[in-house]
Amino acid sequence: MNKSLLTQQQNLQSDAHKLIEKLDLINVLSIIGKPVLVGSAAVGLMTWKDIDFSVVVNEFDENTYWEAIQKLYSKPTVFDMTIYDTRTNTGDYATGMYIGIRCYLKDITDPLAKFNEKKNSWKIDVWITKPGGAFGVEKSEWIKSRLNEEKRNAILEIKNVVSKNPKYRNEITSMDIYTAVLEENIKDLKGFKTYLSTAGKQL
Repeated sequence: MNKSLLTQQQNLQSDAHKLIEKLDLINVLSIIGKPVLVGSAAVGLMTWKDIDFSVVVNEFDENTYWEAIQKLYSKPTVFDMTIYDTRTNTGDYATGMYIGIRCYLKDITDPLAKFNEKKNSWKIDVWITKPGGAFGVEKSEWIKSRLNEEKRNAILEIKNVVSKNPKYRNEITSMDIYTAVLEENIKDLKGFKTYLSTAGKQL
């Protein structure tokens, strides 16, 4: 077991929960619907500063969407936000509404300092979808049902390397890694490269 990667994961996960509390994120997102922490922060597979939330709604409401955005934008350590409306989307994105947040755990209020420290910022992705489109929740439950400590270690080792590759998140995703390890019993980076080649991909 790579103890340094496990320690890194635990520290990132701990800081993720501190940031969620600092931003009062659960209460703010509850204005829109039911927020559920998903992704690597939920299942303990973190290798970088990334948090994912799924907010499930019965109906989309632009008023509550903008109210939550306004509250988040007023937070002193938030320095950048991205919004998408993909309710009519039929392509690669989820069908819903999106809020992307760049922020810090520590208190940085000076605009220039926020820009200069950007490499140390956190990225938070929030997808607002109806129950049938809450794929983040389904994926997290699927991962939890198959994860053990041996597979966790394999995922962290592969992800720690692959996440630094320019192809990561564009051609190769974390779900490629999770599927390889959890379904195909891949144990290391060499095996993952072989797995990718069978799918017509390469690092």
